[in-house]
Amino acid sequence: MRFLLIVCIGFFAFTAQAQGKYTIDSYIAEMLQKDFGITMMRNEVKIAENNNNIGAAGYLPTVGIYADQNWTDNNTRQEFFSGQTNQAKSAKNNSANAGIRLDWTFFDGFKMFATDKKLNALQDISTLNLTAEMEMKIYQASVMFYTLVQQKKLNTTYEQALELSKARYDLMKTKLDFGAATEIQMIQARLDLTADSAVLLSNLRDIENLKADMNRFLAKNSDAPLDVQGDISFVQSASYESSLEASKAQSSNLLIAKANIAVRDLERKEYQSYYYPQVGLYGQYAFASSKNQIGILNSSRAYGTGVGLTLQWNILNKMSTYTSLKNNKLQVENAELQLQNETFVVESELRKTYNELEWARRNLNLEEQNIQESELTFRIAQNAFESGAITNLELREVQFSIVQAQSRYLQAQLTFKTAELNLALTTGDFKKLVN
Repeated sequence: MRFLLIVCIGFFAFTAQAQGKYTIDSYIAEMLQKDFGITMMRNEVKIAENNNNIGAAGYLPTVGIYADQNWTDNNTRQEFFSGQTNQAKSAKNNSANAGIRLDWTFFDGFKMFATDKKLNALQDISTLNLTAEMEMKIYQASVMFYTLVQQKKLNTTYEQALELSKARYDLMKTKLDFGAATEIQMIQARLDLTADSAVLLSNLRDIENLKADMNRFLAKNSDAPLDVQGDISFVQSASYESSLEASKAQSSNLLIAKANIAVRDLERKEYQSYYYPQVGLYGQYAFASSKNQIGILNSSRAYGTGVGLTLQWNILNKMSTYTSLKNNKLQVENAELQLQNETFVVESELRKTYNELEWARRNLNLEEQNIQESELTFRIAQNAFESGAITNLELREVQFSIVQAQSRYLQAQLTFKTAELNLALTTGDFKKLVN
């Protein structure tokens, strides 16, 4: 059993700022505390804990109290062998019974031991389900956090592009006033300024929508203040072989599949217990009293303790136990097939994740080289434009290329980080989800 539930809370320090500014650690810490899905899964774990007790397993006896008071009014005629006859109309009878009884089945075909272990396994499964939910939410929250970080950087790029477009528009307007530019150049500068304004506005919309989704993870209103601080950092990935070994040891889906096999096997033992007799004992204290207007006894009263043994053996139960065992055998087979399928899924997902990670790494290296070259090209082009060596349209093309290069570079960083997060999610190494 993994200890993610204990480690998670200790690993992330709850440091969210009152004004809504978050680091990756503080955002995930608050999300783990407030997310509705995680809270509901925690309740499911508590339900499983409540159900896992010695009483539900069948170890404890049952104790009951009973009492009844009876009044009868009968027309009675009694004839005895001696020839005597008793007869009365509306003969009344008053009787009372009360007692307390303890019943304890101390042998039930070993069912209680199997049930006890099954309840433990079901509690483990509920804990694993919570672990899987927390891992997935940490992954989703991390992707959103880093996406917002990159969107803010991209917003800065769009703002710089807009400032350049505005400066070029002002320059064209001045040149047009002095007859050094044409009306077409002026219109083109204005169109470029409008286009850059629209791109910036669209990115601001995307940022606000992303914040709304992130606030939902914190159980806050969509318009609650939220900002992020930090940068994307990358970790050294482990080898494929060690990651595969970690996946098989820590994958929540694999652990759940193994636990389901154990549950089905314990259910088999529960069904087999019905082939055995049930042996128990009881102890009681009883009180009985009656008064009669007619009959052999005028009144009677009895009270005292009693103990005894009980044996019950259902020899034939319409073959329901046999049928349950046959079905259980198929259920165990399905659980084993599910485990095999999950094993192949983990291996397949891990292979695809490594392929994606390698592609993202190479792509990021290419974009890093491209961004350096595009920035140098833009500085040269800007100087050339100011000296009149290139046209307005040529400068715009260079400007557009630098914006595209910066956008691709930021996206390449996010793609590479997302690939790292996918690898951490597949291997179950949740600490790498935010490092």
